[in-house]
Amino acid sequence: PYCSDMFKKPIKVIGNTKLKKALLKKVRISAEKSFDGFRDLPDEEVAKLIPNKAEAFEITKLKGSRVGYYSYKDVPVFIDSSGKGDLLPTVFGLWLVPDQILTLTVDNGAFPHIHNGAELMGPGVQCKLEDLPDFEEGQVVAIQLPCKKAVAVGTFLVSSEDAKKNEMRGRLVHIEHILGDHLFTHVWSTSPSPHCSLPEELEHLKDMLNLPARADIIQEEEPEPEQEPEPEQPKEEEKPSEETKSDDVEEEDDEEQQPEVRPMLTMDEILNMSFLQGLKNSLNPEDLPINGSIFYSLHMQPSKPRGTKLDIKRTSYKKLGKYLQAKAREDLITIKPLPKGEIQITKVNQSNPILAEFIPHAIDGPKKSAKTNDKDDNSGSKSNTKEFQIKRMFRPTADLYPVFHAINESASKSTVYSRKDAVIVLWKYVASKSLSDVGDADVKLDSVLARGVFRKQKSEGDSVSKEDLSTKFISSLQENYEIRRGEVTNIIKEKLVPIECREERRGGHKYVTRVKGLETYLIAPKDIAKDLRKKFAASTTVNDLPLGKGKGSIPLQEVVIQGKMNHQVKDFIVKQYHIPVK
Repeated sequence: PYCSDMFKKPIKVIGNTKLKKALLKKVRISAEKSFDGFRDLPDEEVAKLIPNKAEAFEITKLKGSRVGYYSYKDVPVFIDSSGKGDLLPTVFGLWLVPDQILTLTVDNGAFPHIHNGAELMGPGVQCKLEDLPDFEEGQVVAIQLPCKKAVAVGTFLVSSEDAKKNEMRGRLVHIEHILGDHLFTHVWSTSPSPHCSLPEELEHLKDMLNLPARADIIQEEEPEPEQEPEPEQPKEEEKPSEETKSDDVEEEDDEEQQPEVRPMLTMDEILNMSFLQGLKNSLNPEDLPINGSIFYSLHMQPSKPRGTKLDIKRTSYKKLGKYLQAKAREDLITIKPLPKGEIQITKVNQSNPILAEFIPHAIDGPKKSAKTNDKDDNSGSKSNTKEFQIKRMFRPTADLYPVFHAINESASKSTVYSRKDAVIVLWKYVASKSLSDVGDADVKLDSVLARGVFRKQKSEGDSVSKEDLSTKFISSLQENYEIRRGEVTNIIKEKLVPIECREERRGGHKYVTRVKGLETYLIAPKDIAKDLRKKFAASTTVNDLPLGKGKGSIPLQEVVIQGKMNHQVKDFIVKQYHIPVK
């Protein structure tokens, strides 16, 4: 089937596979065979589509079809239309490198027609007959608007000779992939890359495309080119200028006499320095245990030497798990393997000579002490600083309400009692009705207690022990819960539902964690979303949930945090908001 036929229906991803270096060469050869201009591209342009090393380049397979697409850094660049290496460029790839294939410019009025499923007609092309380039039937072609931005990819239905004979009349190009098809909308709603957003020149088409919500965009950091060390100049070093001297003095004051970092550091050296500084100056004992990925983002990245960049993939270890295992063998830390390849740091050996002799270095940004971090954690929101208490309460049923009304005429059916108060009311009722003699261990039941406590098991006039009566009496009352946080109290007149925290997959290897049921425990979703964002350095959102059965009720909300954070979020709620585990 044509790609256009496939992408007219919603697509479902069945898996993503990262390609090894040997397969990258095959993809490049397929691109050179499929695209007329790919061989003439300079190496720096090709590197935008196919990396030289096996990094972040993967193939995505679709359910129910042989069609797949190749992505580089979350940007789809090629479509494999047959599963056998017959490649087509995507509009995203053409925005990055426009000169991959032959391009035709069409007028703005042609786009609505091809967007609705029509094939490109010859009169819609902005090209004189004598200027028409040479092409063959079946050759891949890009379609762009006068703004020079590609909007579609297709194949020629006729050769250039036949097109000239027909004077550019009739059908010219069959559209395979177009702006707004289901491949485009899938990438639009799932890819965090800024290269998958609409260019400014095509923003006017947004209303016509009727696109879903855009995925959260993560800006890419371009790696700085490594600068070669300048040749030494002994004369200038022997006689530094006055300005250099004053600058050195100011830097020493700013850095609080911390030793300067050597200008040329290998990535392995930066990794080790960041790791040790994170353990010594940033990580607090109460943060343990901590997942390795969280330690890397919250403690190692901020602890890298000033003016450097830390990238675990550019080190000899390649993966964080491998590095943490090496540090565990050096007895710097104790680790625990978790599912899905994650590693958790459970203990730091502060007496290790490597850590004890490590001298902190200067870092980017203000340095935070342990006291500052504690203050920031505790002052993140208003909800987690207030005293929290859950108390089990009881409310009289319709059958047992006369017991409470007989003792207190002002008591209502909605009044709640603690277990102790409910038992006191029971014994006052027994005494007022003379159902038990002083010192007697049994109680003679009246009609109210027989019906409300024992139902049909006992009858009026039967005797039961006081212990049995009090136990059955409490179990017959309606169970309620009084939840108090600070000065705010909430009465739950039904079974207490725990906070629900679950992970959900969002296409490929992307996950989110959803948390709901927070309002029951007097936790403001916006407050905890802010705290989670600070704690785990992850994007969070607050969404309204569908209304329940009660009309006019305030809609409940859920918090959505990016990543597989189920266990971390549960631990955070228990520690920071004092919610019991069970």
